[in-house]
Amino acid sequence: MSNEQAENQTVSDGERLNYFFKTQNVRYGKCLEPTMSCEAKAIKPHSIQNARVLDLLERRGHVVMPRLSTTSLGPNVEFQEIGRNHASTFTGLCADHDREIFRALDTQEFALENPEHLFLLAYRSVTRELHAVLEGAMKIQASYLWQVDKGLDPADTPSPAGMEATAHLMKSWETWKYRCEFFDKALLNQEWGVLRHRVIVFERQPPVLAVSSLFSFPKSEKEGDIGRCTLNVFPITEDQTVVIFSHTKPETKAAWRALKTILTTKKDKQKLELSKLIIRYVENFVLSPSHYDNWNEEKKKKIHSLFVRTLFDENAIEDDRDLLLF
Repeated sequence: MSNEQAENQTVSDGERLNYFFKTQNVRYGKCLEPTMSCEAKAIKPHSIQNARVLDLLERRGHVVMPRLSTTSLGPNVEFQEIGRNHASTFTGLCADHDREIFRALDTQEFALENPEHLFLLAYRSVTRELHAVLEGAMKIQASYLWQVDKGLDPADTPSPAGMEATAHLMKSWETWKYRCEFFDKALLNQEWGVLRHRVIVFERQPPVLAVSSLFSFPKSEKEGDIGRCTLNVFPITEDQTVVIFSHTKPETKAAWRALKTILTTKKDKQKLELSKLIIRYVENFVLSPSHYDNWNEEKKKKIHSLFVRTLFDENAIEDDRDLLLF
């Protein structure tokens, strides 16, 4: 740092750190119903169904979830027991819209052959991801504006912090546009068949894992050319777990290429490939506490380590049987 920069720096490292952690508590609380016009306060609906799915996973009212946190040394992840009523929740819908939109999914017995059920599972995953990217963008934008206010970043010329804030705003807009174009219109018109679903059923599989997520994958070698797919994994009985990939019709070929290894393998190899995808792309999943307790410390350390490493490099994933989540 030059003498001139040192003289201009009026913000202490402690003040920077305090504000950084303050931004981590920022919450996005707008109801994200299809028209985005609802003014009611958002509640904390579950992205993974509480009444049925978590019933099969919980132990004494708790499940295990990865909890991402940021320290002064960088990101960290811990797998923690959390009360089932708080697991997989997000402040993305008001009570009325959560109840109205997902009525069929939450009040009817789930059926793999019901296109409305499959669509609503995907819609819930996309809405949860939209909330996550909006909240993330809001935190980064708040941090950037604070730096501008303190004179740490220029207000009228590009800077790394400003470019990062803009990139997150663009990601939020692209996620909203994706939901709006392929999901919102279909929901309002009850056009359940707009998506394509690829279903795997694990027989004789005890309930150990549930997932609700939207993830991105490369569509081609062209930089920035990505496809999107939702993943829902959940037990439906004490010995049966379903895996559902859902994507739009235009992304059928690209999704097949991205998922081919998982879709064409069998048994434990298939579960391992699915586990690697979850560790690589997903952070919204829950585990049965009794199942997690059976992992040895080496397995836990490997999964924890790769979970963090793939935040920076999606290709850091390894082909290791210890990564099996089932």
